[in-house]
Amino acid sequence: MARFTQHTWLILFLVIGVAAGAMIVLSTQFGALSDAYEISNSLRIAAEGGDYNPNVWLARGELARQQWNLPKAEEAFRQGLLVFPDDPNLLNNLGLVLIDQGRYEEAIPPLQEAISKKAYAAPLYLNLGSAYALHGDFPLAAVYFEQAISLSPQYLLALQNLGLAQINAHEFEKALPPLLDALQIAPGNGVTWINLGISLSQLGYLDDGLFALEHAQTRSLSDADRALTKEAIMFAKEALEETSPLPLDPEIRDQIHALSVAPAIIEPAVIIPALHAPQNESDLLYLEFPVSFNGTDEYIELAVNRELYVQAQGSYKAPLWNDPSARALVPPGLLYHVFIHDPVQKPIIESLGAELHRVMDRHTDRSYLELIAAFMHTLTQDPAHTELRYPVESLVDKAADCDDRTILAAAILLEDGYDLAIMSFPTHVALGVRSYEWDIPLPEYRDSGYSVIDLTSYGDLGMIDSIYDTSPLSVIPVQSVG
Repeated sequence: MARFTQHTWLILFLVIGVAAGAMIVLSTQFGALSDAYEISNSLRIAAEGGDYNPNVWLARGELARQQWNLPKAEEAFRQGLLVFPDDPNLLNNLGLVLIDQGRYEEAIPPLQEAISKKAYAAPLYLNLGSAYALHGDFPLAAVYFEQAISLSPQYLLALQNLGLAQINAHEFEKALPPLLDALQIAPGNGVTWINLGISLSQLGYLDDGLFALEHAQTRSLSDADRALTKEAIMFAKEALEETSPLPLDPEIRDQIHALSVAPAIIEPAVIIPALHAPQNESDLLYLEFPVSFNGTDEYIELAVNRELYVQAQGSYKAPLWNDPSARALVPPGLLYHVFIHDPVQKPIIESLGAELHRVMDRHTDRSYLELIAAFMHTLTQDPAHTELRYPVESLVDKAADCDDRTILAAAILLEDGYDLAIMSFPTHVALGVRSYEWDIPLPEYRDSGYSVIDLTSYGDLGMIDSIYDTSPLSVIPVQSVG
């Protein structure tokens, strides 16, 4: 019954050219790897890059890890941390490869350090909790699993692990709520039914424990789990011969019986990244951006919420997969849409748009797109930053790579009704704008239906470096929402 599951994520440039989070899920029974992974071409390609990108070290380490060369994987993550000592992804993956090797106590410091860099990333708390659980400190493990759940209440792995940690701590009453919540999400999970049955039996609810255990037998189980179930059923039946079962709360009993006939569908299958409205709305950061436009120096002023920025900076920026098989159903460019349309940041985007229009009103002979491109040039490039930024991060950091600039510009332009697309190359991202209805349309790029705007270039609108003319291109339309 003791199966603690961790999340590792790997940030690398994938086929569509965006720094995307790809989570590799490990299922361990006190440290024994049970899942096998196919070595992807994207990993091989990323691992061949230069040393001055943390993605390269992540790819090298994960490639070795998938080949089960754990010392080599550990070496890659440690070498990467010599160059990028504060990278939370390297710290996280180092902790996980130490777990793989059964070095649970050693895994705790890098995972703690990763949390100090990413305080709002639920998978990091799951991983640290797993390290403590595998080290035998179940009460402390429960604390970190609870923190993961507080950040993502429908996080299936955290709920399952919290229930299991409480069982191992002999806190069977405390195990019931997370196990029942886990079954609400995945009613077909046989292992969760086993753990629920064991908890109920240990609390004296023998009839109900037996019901849960016998129901677990109808679900898909490993040979080891099936043997454990038989043993637990035998215990419950022997106990029933010697004592009367305690009566379980009727509401909980009804819930258990309803879950036993629920369809074996995992819902939600995926948890999409999202920011939450800040509690302190008065703590603001005041920003100023000097923009050179049409031969004059203009100033864009903006106030953003400090708490929102800290939350965005420390958040986990990839989907959480309760059902890994659902990956194939997720549309391309999902994270672009999430970051562009984030409702919590809408007031910031509206304020920025108003400031840009204030400047634009004095420069009617130049296009709004040119002004936005000029504004993007106030933000520095940051090649060591390898994951997507929310617009609030780009603005406060005053730093943005090609994908960050594209996200920010798209969010601004959608407020004015522009028809946009993400133009994604293997190593670059640009903005697509549909301009054929304009008085003077920009040239269409490669029969895509869109004109290309390269927000990292000082070139003319509608132009991009010719090296991309023969490069694979993915066009991801970005729709305006209500």
